[in-house]
Amino acid sequence: MKSPFTEGEVLLKHEKRTHTYRNQEFTINAQYYQCVDTGETFTTDEIDSLNLTPVA
Repeated sequence: MKSPFTEGEVLLKHEKRTHTYRNQEFTINAQYYQCVDTGETFTTDEIDSLNLTPVA
């Protein structure tokens, strides 16, 4: 995967995040990419689906 910001290298990272869905809180281990050059973070449609699977 290349960064959409610089076409450079990216790192796959993760962190715990809490989401509220139907008045219930869920803590998930959310994945995202970080651009090595700019530090900007982003996700893809695939990662968004993976991140929301435990909540749905």
